[in-house]
Amino acid sequence: METTLHRLKADRLTQAISLLDLTLDYELVLEGQMHRATHLMNALLHEAGTTNPDDDLIHVDMPRRVVPPSAELAEIMQLLEECELLRCLHVRGPVKPDPRVSAVIRHLEAAFGKSGGIDARR
Repeated sequence: METTLHRLKADRLTQAISLLDLTLDYELVLEGQMHRATHLMNALLHEAGTTNPDDDLIHVDMPRRVVPPSAELAEIMQLLEECELLRCLHVRGPVKPDPRVSAVIRHLEAAFGKSGGIDARR
């Protein structure tokens, strides 16, 4: 997918997520943030030349890249992986929301902001 389309989709998700309450709608917020972060990560990877538009990440480890990401993008990918793990526990499992969810989301937003990502409203 082209970078501009990734950013448009991330923008739409940001708008939708802003209507939700983190405490009451934590599964939807986490799922939406995960989807949004994946779009932003793909946009940054394409812009950096690490991946091409035909080689989008689905998860942090899928597909495997040939060109390693920069240290800055690797840091964001680590945060995205933490978000994926929390998603499994909170969306698919019995875990109630905990402070780690908010913390990881805030860290992702800050990291995307430094990398030219779209600042979230949450």
